[in-house]
Amino acid sequence: MNIDAIAATADELGESALWDAAEGALYWLDLARPTLHRWDGSGDVRSSPVPLPAPLGALLPTSSREDLLLAAGRRLYRISRTSAAVAPLEPELGLTPGTHVNDAKTDATGAIWLSTADVAERAPVGGLVRASDGTGAPERFVVTNGPAFSQDGSEVYVSDSVGGRVLAYGLREGMLGEGRLVVQFSEDDGLPDGLAVDAEHGIWVAHWDAGCLSRHDPSGTLTARVDLPARHVTSLAFGGPDLEDLFVTTARYELSPAEIAAHPGSGSVFRLRPGVRGVPAEPASL
Repeated sequence: MNIDAIAATADELGESALWDAAEGALYWLDLARPTLHRWDGSGDVRSSPVPLPAPLGALLPTSSREDLLLAAGRRLYRISRTSAAVAPLEPELGLTPGTHVNDAKTDATGAIWLSTADVAERAPVGGLVRASDGTGAPERFVVTNGPAFSQDGSEVYVSDSVGGRVLAYGLREGMLGEGRLVVQFSEDDGLPDGLAVDAEHGIWVAHWDAGCLSRHDPSGTLTARVDLPARHVTSLAFGGPDLEDLFVTTARYELSPAEIAAHPGSGSVFRLRPGVRGVPAEPASL
């Protein structure tokens, strides 16, 4: 499988890959050095500072040609596609005290689902939360990642990063059902981070501290593994004209010079052709 480094941005904490089909462009964030990046497909990368404190959270698609949505801290913002100027949306999100948005995605209806985390990354107070009303999964996690939605919209997948596992919840008429374990990773697998789902029901997992992606079927069976020249693999999104490309963000967070030398792609963005198509993201409905 060909793996191309398309952006050597040396991101401290590259995250939240988002493909915009109308523009034919990839957006992503550096959460630790607040930056909005845009890759236009020709090789050019535009990087714009985001005037918010670190860490940022996640990008969300919109139908607007002027801006995207940004989840950061305990709030949603409109963020300019060109300048990264931000405008807060009211009211503040109704999150559990001591938590912040760590990741976010939209479901097939455009509803926004937030993965939250303990600010200190110690207590299991984060979880999966619907932005509109604060309802969500009953389980609590130290750091929640994902989410990603099955192709038919019947399940939502989340990463319990510190617990080293991916869970699935039934989703019916906007309400979550009981959770089930999809896969429990070993210590050698690092920590599950971002998630994506393909059109053949595969669940793709980015592995922090293990330098790889894994693909699982809905039962949790491993069907593919892709190693990358980066220690921390953080998020992934299908894109390209036919959603046949898989874009992957990485980080060099807290890596020593020797570790970066051993994993020289850390902080870069990669593109690969996994042989399956992705599922298009629905614009956020506010």
